[in-house]
Amino acid sequence: MQNIVWKLLLIVAVLAICVASISFKELRLGKDLRGGVSLIYQVELDPNEPDPERIISRTISVLKDRVNPKGVYDITFTRLGRDRIEVVMPLAGEEVRELERTFEQALEELLQRSEISPNQLDEALKRGTAPEEMGGDPQTERFQKVTALQEAYQEQIAAREALEAAEAEGVEGTELLLLQDDVATAETAFETLYSQVLSLSLDEPRVRRILSLSTEPVKQVDDEGNEVLDQRGEPVLDPSPRETALQSIKEEFPHLADQLDSTVAAYDAYESERTGFDDPEDLMRLLRGAGVLEFRIAVRASEPGSANVEDLRRQLEEVGPENIVSPVAKWFPINELKQWYDTPEQLEALEADPVAYFSGFRDLVAAVYEDEVHVLLYARQD
Repeated sequence: MQNIVWKLLLIVAVLAICVASISFKELRLGKDLRGGVSLIYQVELDPNEPDPERIISRTISVLKDRVNPKGVYDITFTRLGRDRIEVVMPLAGEEVRELERTFEQALEELLQRSEISPNQLDEALKRGTAPEEMGGDPQTERFQKVTALQEAYQEQIAAREALEAAEAEGVEGTELLLLQDDVATAETAFETLYSQVLSLSLDEPRVRRILSLSTEPVKQVDDEGNEVLDQRGEPVLDPSPRETALQSIKEEFPHLADQLDSTVAAYDAYESERTGFDDPEDLMRLLRGAGVLEFRIAVRASEPGSANVEDLRRQLEEVGPENIVSPVAKWFPINELKQWYDTPEQLEALEADPVAYFSGFRDLVAAVYEDEVHVLLYARQD
């Protein structure tokens, strides 16, 4: 009887320890309990393939490099049977979704503050202070355009005053017609510049692209491509590509510096906790892009050969890359722009004019479609 009592007490103690362990330990839930997406792909194998496991392993390796190159996402790839691969990605938890909402709100506020209000611009033009109030850094294109607008505004007023004075004095004929033409020319120039200045606001794709740039400092190199070392023999570092691009925005929009820093902090907080893609469609799109490995020859900008570049540019703009009608060449998107520059100067040139950058640095034919850089590659079998 005594042994039974001790056994019962032992069982109760073990159960209590188990319950306590479960209560104080955060369980790692599977995708069925925490929510997630599971995709199964079939790999086309030769029926006589002697080593399908080797092919599947290589395919999984390629997919991982494509979808999760830094290994930061909680995405698993598992072989199923002879020729299938399961890709599992859990959905974000409430904490991560809250961080995402915080970032998106900060981004929206930043973009709204960057917009140039017509009313504010009109008042600044009347005061003659538009360049100082809305031009930003004097070295930027924004400042130059706002300055040109202020000058056009003054010229427009001067032309109108000259016309009104002439009409009051009773001037007629050719002299009056010339003054009226001066007013029309000044108004046209002002309206053109006015529209250009209103379009100088920050655009969302630019901000998102900059936030995704590398935060690693860039090693300085000399003209021969060798690393520049300091007195201690350590590499001399330049700011990271993202830091350089962010500084460029601050120079264009000095009044947004604090708001931009807040947006960057919100993005970093969200990205540090993010373990998957925001939308399963993003994962599926990357997997589709990695499904086929093939090589194509690029059309050279200096010698386009039989490729009608201007016609292909027109088609890209009108119908998109998927609907190009040409037996010679097609447009293909560049997935990782960071692979195409080595220095902050090259990054700046790439962002300023992708078409000129790829033509000058790489001798490639490039174009931009829906904020994505595409290059022209031959589509013929030969």
